[in-house]
Amino acid sequence: MATVEAPRNTCRTAAETPLLLLFMCHTNGQARRVEGFIAHALQRRSNHEAFRYRVIDQADRPDLFSRFDVEEVPTVLVVNDKHVVRRLSGNVRPSDLERELGDWLR
Repeated sequence: MATVEAPRNTCRTAAETPLLLLFMCHTNGQARRVEGFIAHALQRRSNHEAFRYRVIDQADRPDLFSRFDVEEVPTVLVVNDKHVVRRLSGNVRPSDLERELGDWLR
């Protein structure tokens, strides 16, 4: 008689899901565009579960800007297992985002 292995749990815990951080200033036009690019990339093909997504405003959390050594807005970081694994700063285009986030997007 053949044994059938039970399917493995493919769901990731919150700790295993990468953290996508957008460092911005709400008065910065480029930062607002990048916020829209990210929303589009996550919405496309149902990528909402790919990241834990947080927007960090410079006026609200200057401590996080210092902690992550962010010097310009917008800056996009992917943090995985407590390490920054991707960093995009300045003039970020949609193609840049999709290329850099491609490892996690469907």
